[in-house]
Amino acid sequence: MKFTLLSVFACSPAAVIRGVAPEVQSKYLQSLHCGGEEVALSAINDDYCDCDDGSDEPGTGACSGQEATLFHCPNVESTPQVVYASRVGDGICDCCDGSDEAHLLGQRACPNTCREEGQRQSAEREKKLEDLRAGLKVKLETISQAKQQKQEKEEQIQRINGELPGLEAQLTELLKKKEEADAVRLQADCKTELPRLRQKVKDLEEKLASLESQLARVQGETTSTTTKKVVSEYAKWMDGADAMEDEKDETDMEPDTTSQDTQEVDGGVASNAVSSDRADQEEDPLEKELKEMEGVLKSNKDLRSRLTKELEELREEHFGFASLRDKCLEFKSSECTEIVFLF
Repeated sequence: MKFTLLSVFACSPAAVIRGVAPEVQSKYLQSLHCGGEEVALSAINDDYCDCDDGSDEPGTGACSGQEATLFHCPNVESTPQVVYASRVGDGICDCCDGSDEAHLLGQRACPNTCREEGQRQSAEREKKLEDLRAGLKVKLETISQAKQQKQEKEEQIQRINGELPGLEAQLTELLKKKEEADAVRLQADCKTELPRLRQKVKDLEEKLASLESQLARVQGETTSTTTKKVVSEYAKWMDGADAMEDEKDETDMEPDTTSQDTQEVDGGVASNAVSSDRADQEEDPLEKELKEMEGVLKSNKDLRSRLTKELEELREEHFGFASLRDKCLEFKSSECTEIVFLF
């Protein structure tokens, strides 16, 4: 029906109402009603506003100030458009065909630039279509890659889930072997160290007995040589000085057994420490294998957790944006910069 009307209008230009879109032309074929009253066709576009909605003046600016009726620009060879009635006949060319500024006699106040505008719009549309096709191609490729990545991640998770029980069993077995080896080593150490420690205790007990004997002898000699006598104060002073000198000499003459014992004990501790350090430096093959197995097991569990999280975040509706994962986009608008983090 629309194409029939257009053909009628094309054959009968007088029947075309200025400022009215083709699909609304049928409204003005016989008469126009507004506000419950009929408006004659001769009153249409007579530059006098008869209807409050401005429907009787679609091609003039007589009913400016209302938004119900807009002026239609045909803009042949370009894109049709509508403008407010207040812009009709205001001396400014709003339509590329100049129809908004045309006189009632058909003279045009504005040049027709619709062909140039149409060509420019056509080139812009073609450019947008090319960009759209390129974008759709990239999107399809991204979706295909995202599906493949999803499948690979799921297969990786399944493989890890299948390997974990065996790895955990191997780790348990290694832990058991390690405990047994530690028990054997501890028992061997006890057999080796126990006689040495017993001998050390025996030597220390003998030294202690010797020191006690020497102490008892010294105390006995001091008691037997002590006598009471009456002497002058000067003699007392001299005797005290001699006694202090004798004690000093005896002290210098006595062997420093305590220091020697301490050195021997410290030497034994130092020797044990050196032996321990050497044992630590010599890495146990079983301990090394156990650490490697624990590392493999932890690595697999961490990988499974990461893949599971990525699958949860990479939903099917986001496949087209999968290539933007972990990317940062910046959008500049006037003086502001908006930073958007994806996924």
